[in-house]
Amino acid sequence: MENKFAITAFYVENFKAIRKGTWFELNKLNVLTGANSSGKSTLFNAMKIFTEGFVDGDFTLINLSRRQ
Repeated sequence: MENKFAITAFYVENFKAIRKGTWFELNKLNVLTGANSSGKSTLFNAMKIFTEGFVDGDFTLINLSRRQ
């Protein structure tokens, strides 16, 4: 059964090592590779802050539409 609430893409901008706005496409399995200090952990930290905001109710209004 397909999960209808899966996050398929994630946009990060001006967060730690990720300055330029970047879309990260997500699949069922994702592998991040890169040099040290290239932003791999930054992506995980951004996703953690994003999901915790929903759990804790910190986001009263958020636009989930994908715009570039």
